[in-house]
Amino acid sequence: MINSASEFIRWLDAPASVERTNYLYREEAKTSVWLQIIEEYPRAHRAVIRNRNVPLEALEKLRNDGDYGVQWWVRSTGIWQKSYPDDEKPFDFNEDELVNYDLTALERRLLWEGLMQWGGPARCSEELAVAMGFESVADLYEEGRRIRASLRAHEPMKHVDWTRAMIAAEIIFISSSLGAASDWDGVTGINDADTFKTIRDLQQHLVIWPPIGTYSPPK
Repeated sequence: MINSASEFIRWLDAPASVERTNYLYREEAKTSVWLQIIEEYPRAHRAVIRNRNVPLEALEKLRNDGDYGVQWWVRSTGIWQKSYPDDEKPFDFNEDELVNYDLTALERRLLWEGLMQWGGPARCSEELAVAMGFESVADLYEEGRRIRASLRAHEPMKHVDWTRAMIAAEIIFISSSLGAASDWDGVTGINDADTFKTIRDLQQHLVIWPPIGTYSPPK
């Protein structure tokens, strides 16, 4: 049983384990406790949604959250779809929709660097630029500057821009033949351990769908 908001947060911040997973996502709580967690700990919103016993009243509080990832996960739950069958379906994406995510400073910086460093230690091919969702290498540089400016200004972006930023960061960090690899730490100042953890957090947070290739060509 989840007895308090502070107890839930202690488990949220605990190292990964079977016990942590079972507590966060399988234990029950009174509705008042769920509402307290939502009110006091915005960073716990996604964990709340993933709990299999979370009540509809708690989800209703999160449906219009300022973080698109939170909204999306609410709409993805079975209880929500059963209770609100006419609500927007999670995979009905609007290409022109502008969405925002509540990212940490490090998450935002990592996405920024993941675009910036293609003009530094990494040299992109035309084919790779297209695979990442750009029209060309020149478009990667031009669109990358625009996306970086939006990231720095905390501005909402189209789904395709979040997707391109995420893919660019994933490739440039990990690939030695295509990206920065061992140069990443030196040129960004973000060590490998922090980068890997942050990428994993972003992969669970950003709604990267539909994948590159199903969109109309970026304009």
